[in-house]
Amino acid sequence: MRAMNRRRYLLAGMAVLLMVLATVLGRQLWRQHQLRQPIPAALTDIAPVRLAQPDAMIVSKSLRDLPRDLLEVPLLKAVLTEDFVFYYQHHSRLLELEGTLRRIAYEHHLSLRDDLVAMALDRPADIALWRGPDGKLSHWLIDTDSSPMTAALKLVARLTGKDHSLQQVGSLPLPDGSDTPLYRLDYGRQRSLFLAQANAHLLIFSDPALFSSERFGDAANRAKVWKALLDPRWRASPLRRHFGLQQFAGKHALVIDADAVTFNYQHFTPDVQALRFDFDGNGWSSYLRLVDMNNADRTFDTRALWQVTPAGASLCASAPVDWGRALATLKRLQASDARIDTALVGALHGPAAICWFADGAIYTPLLVASIQDRGAWDTTLGALFADSTGNSWARYRQTASALPQTITPVHTDHATVWQRDVPTDYGTYHMALARHGQWLVFSPDAQQVRNTLAVMNKLRPALADTLPRDAGHVMAVITPVRLSKLLGDAINGDLPADREPLFHQAAAQYLSPRLQALAQFPVYALTLPDPLDTSHLAWQSVTWHALSSTH
Repeated sequence: MRAMNRRRYLLAGMAVLLMVLATVLGRQLWRQHQLRQPIPAALTDIAPVRLAQPDAMIVSKSLRDLPRDLLEVPLLKAVLTEDFVFYYQHHSRLLELEGTLRRIAYEHHLSLRDDLVAMALDRPADIALWRGPDGKLSHWLIDTDSSPMTAALKLVARLTGKDHSLQQVGSLPLPDGSDTPLYRLDYGRQRSLFLAQANAHLLIFSDPALFSSERFGDAANRAKVWKALLDPRWRASPLRRHFGLQQFAGKHALVIDADAVTFNYQHFTPDVQALRFDFDGNGWSSYLRLVDMNNADRTFDTRALWQVTPAGASLCASAPVDWGRALATLKRLQASDARIDTALVGALHGPAAICWFADGAIYTPLLVASIQDRGAWDTTLGALFADSTGNSWARYRQTASALPQTITPVHTDHATVWQRDVPTDYGTYHMALARHGQWLVFSPDAQQVRNTLAVMNKLRPALADTLPRDAGHVMAVITPVRLSKLLGDAINGDLPADREPLFHQAAAQYLSPRLQALAQFPVYALTLPDPLDTSHLAWQSVTWHALSSTH
């Protein structure tokens, strides 16, 4: 059951990935916009605590318009339903909140506007979001102008303690040393939100953890963040500054930390910090924030990488990898296997690629990386492959491994190949690791490794053959028709109708039509400018090239 739940979570993650891709896909609506210089490093985080470092942000002139404006992307217009456009109007929590406000107004004979919540959604606002222990963006804070809400906020102060739904639960510190009341509004079924107002700022947030939990920092540093949020002297809030955002001239900006969309693998690609999507009122544009691009050991130059990667992938992505992050793992493994040389991390270099293919599975991606000194590391590579494949499954099952600790490599087609069949509850995986000259190739599906070796031996077309010659730094290639098939096969395989009838029916009714719409769009190559902007915390513009069949 635990394994089935993990596979469901992975499917949910891939569905989220699909929606992220849908958000940024489009034909001619992707425009390049000049961004201001990044905020200086000294002004980024007002305090080194979680409260000052949200996982995502929405900066908007009108939250109510955001769903409609997302439909300016052609693919979103094709795949999203009417429910998405009217999300705010139909959301159960919003309806419960409006009901509570109407009840308060009726019982206390107040003249609150019926469209008070709609008016709040139609104002410029910054929304910061943090992930909870389950990885979901469950904590949120809205920072907006309090001026249009002055009358309503005065009523809040009057009713505090007089209505069971509205209580003062504390205070937030102000820059001048004083404080401002913090209120809790209870609504719906055991739901609450918190609000405070000062210096033309209205803060509304989701739960008491943001102002009382050590998970968001110690009390002294949390106080610094609240003071900065309520300080009228700052032109950019501390939450914006964390993402390098200054004054915003567009209509919407959506920003998300890379770690929130990389399933916790961002540890190995620390130079990729955040993704950003801007809407200027006419079209959307996309950006990637990089740091430390002056480090020669980590680069986004993927030309050589795509020359050895098979064409026809559903999705291929690359990133500069900090190989030194693997040193601790190698030291741990070396303690039980002297054949492993920890100096291997110094031989690995350049960007790595991960690809999924429609004839494979979500659980069997292809990994490609470069290694120096070539055959000098074969003993270490063989030991790593033997220790990491199959034996980890036995440790998880708390059973003794029947798999040998040594694997005899096969030398073929100018390559050294290690292979192993690993039995699991979902069938046997034919895994393979190969070194072909300076290239390392790994996949839980040995066929993907054989296909890559064929590319290296000039027997199959390479991904580079399908790319424009002047594309710059290609960071990813998306083939919607193949991605649609990959996700569809995963749904059918993990949600069989005979064992998961409800999930299968829901997927067939809601997700399958979206995948069919996705399949109608062309292949895209995502590129970064060449050369990159190497200034601190720079936002790099991402260009989406629609590839024709002639490339």
